[in-house]
Amino acid sequence: MFSSTAYCTTQSSKSDLELSFLKTNDSIKSTELYFNVLKIRNKSTKTIAGTVSFQCPENWKLIIFPINEITLNAGDSTFIPVHLSHALNATGGISYILTGTLKTNERMISVNTYIALPSKSSWDFTTNRNSIYFNENSPNSLFQIKLSNKGNTNELIKLHYKLGKLIMFSNNKLDEYTEFIDLPAYKDSIINKSITYKTNLSYSDKSKYERNWKESAIMISASNEKTEKISSVMVRKLNSSFVNERAESATPLNIDYQTYNLMSNQQPRSNLKVFGNVLFPNKREIQYIFGAQNIYYDRALNKDFNIENQLVYSLRYADKRNRIELGYNINGGSLHAINGRGIDGTFSFNSQNKLYYAFTQNTYTQNVGGFLGTNITSVRKKTPYFFQQSY
Repeated sequence: MFSSTAYCTTQSSKSDLELSFLKTNDSIKSTELYFNVLKIRNKSTKTIAGTVSFQCPENWKLIIFPINEITLNAGDSTFIPVHLSHALNATGGISYILTGTLKTNERMISVNTYIALPSKSSWDFTTNRNSIYFNENSPNSLFQIKLSNKGNTNELIKLHYKLGKLIMFSNNKLDEYTEFIDLPAYKDSIINKSITYKTNLSYSDKSKYERNWKESAIMISASNEKTEKISSVMVRKLNSSFVNERAESATPLNIDYQTYNLMSNQQPRSNLKVFGNVLFPNKREIQYIFGAQNIYYDRALNKDFNIENQLVYSLRYADKRNRIELGYNINGGSLHAINGRGIDGTFSFNSQNKLYYAFTQNTYTQNVGGFLGTNITSVRKKTPYFFQQSY
């Protein structure tokens, strides 16, 4: 039944307590504080007492007046202001929930408001190199792609690679392909890529491609649904050269001192050696060693010092044709076993014919030995002849 002088409404459920936020949906900027008001209304005919609490998203800071316990008379209302500061690393583009709760002895009533944090997109990508260099000794080279997200929104970045016909990725033979990178908010990501030169190209193709700079370049584009950024890396091949680095012991002057038996029941002894390598033009060099071994710390124990047996010395000269060594431990040759102090050497007539010689004296037996030999190769038959003479 309807009447023109009366308007009636019904509700599916009735409550004598009513909780509501002044703003049920709101949006805030990343530099602002959120403000709202919780309204609590007592629609009953009796006094209601309870506890008020709020729940906010994790790591957000809630600022309210120090109100916890409230008492509302019949028909009264109260208003509780709320300030909210969002977390610095809060993700944008989604809604967060702020909940207000009133708990009495008989029941608990809650109400929600929704806070939207707008998206702030701020991402970039760079490469750590603008140029990559190759040579025969280093056929592969690495470079890095850095994706940086300073915005508050997770980004799905599409990386598209286009390579010139002279180069390829070490683990991917395609000249053009795409990959997707999930880049979280406030995070960076580094992607390592290995590049190599193609070796299966024909001479004509290689010559043709080397005249076009694009065939030696990597074109990279990074994009999302709104923005596209492009970068490139040039790849250059260098003429390589090999440098034979000599060890530190090949310097002109070196000193070596050694000590033995420091922690045993034997008398401590020491060795002293001076050695070096002197280089001259036209591939000539001199190597030398001079020293003494088995020297005791106690002067009285060195009275039996034998300079012939304890002296260490060697002098070696070498050039394109000669190798001559004068020393304390020379190999007497293959026809006799008289090793000791003396001289030996080699003279090269050419790359195939050589002359060998040695003259030695054993320091213990005083025996003397000599050795003379030649290696002659027939040019016509490539047959080697070897002659030795010993005395």
